[in-house]
Amino acid sequence: MNRKFTMSVALGVALIATGCATKDKQEGQPAVSDIPAAYRKNCSACHGSSLEGRSGPNLTKVGGKLPQEQIKLMIEKGGRGMPPFKDVLTAEEINEISNWLAAKK
Repeated sequence: MNRKFTMSVALGVALIATGCATKDKQEGQPAVSDIPAAYRKNCSACHGSSLEGRSGPNLTKVGGKLPQEQIKLMIEKGGRGMPPFKDVLTAEEINEISNWLAAKK
């Protein structure tokens, strides 16, 4: 009886752990592991950790509205209340964020 109980508990824990690992991404939201670190550090305070927008606009479908080059220029130069990030982020970080956002359609 103890062996069956132990096996049941172990199976339950394994199923819960598997469910938690695959539940990283909610419907319509980027998985935390997919979000560039530079976005989390520099952009999420205004645009939200799930691109939902806060004081800055919602970016969940920005790639359907703007091409990558325009997104990149907005990050570099700022505008419409957004500060420029050319001197804050590296060129690689700007490219990573703008390419990532351009894919959001």
